[in-house]
Amino acid sequence: MLVAFPAKKLNNVRSEKGHMKRMKFSKIFGSNLGVAYDELALVSALVAGVGAFAMVSMPWDKMGVGSGSPAQSMIDQLAIIETANLAFHDRYRLWPHEVTDGTPTRNISVLSDQTAMKFPYSAMRNFEQLLPTEEFELSGKTLQHSIGQGGRVTQQAVSEAGERYIEVTFEDVPLITARKIDESIDGYYDPEIGRVSLSFQESIVDAETVDLHYRANRL
Repeated sequence: MLVAFPAKKLNNVRSEKGHMKRMKFSKIFGSNLGVAYDELALVSALVAGVGAFAMVSMPWDKMGVGSGSPAQSMIDQLAIIETANLAFHDRYRLWPHEVTDGTPTRNISVLSDQTAMKFPYSAMRNFEQLLPTEEFELSGKTLQHSIGQGGRVTQQAVSEAGERYIEVTFEDVPLITARKIDESIDGYYDPEIGRVSLSFQESIVDAETVDLHYRANRL
């Protein structure tokens, strides 16, 4: 049996459905734009004042790892380095590896130490230190991390599948921490595929530490 609704009631139902659709669209649209606005604000801050350090707000920086954990600390440090590379390029119109002798250790220590630059860049004035000393230790011209037993931090320009980018490497990272970082950033664990890759100094079965490689800034 067909039920006839009054026209006024039908209009109210349609109006409520339309309102719900608009709310749903607004919520989804707003959440998507939230990341874009955060990133835009970050870039604007870097351009406005390169000397002021800004943290990158990555979409993956709180996924799958606990706050304050070694994995989260290292994810934060990767974001810091990626931001510092961008700030360096914004200031000098050159990437860090373009003003050094190409040594991977100097390619990253130049973010904190002007003497890592080759001449004539080493004579430039108003050098800005772009890495916070509380996060990284500079031993000579080698940057050190403190995850696990600690290790070197390096970076270099690499090419793969027709793309060039800066690859940041943290050496001697505990495998369990590296695995959590890979799962958090790439969404799954695969030591060979994704923005995060791992290289083993021993067999996969015996390895306790690995070198973690992260695809940072695209060139």
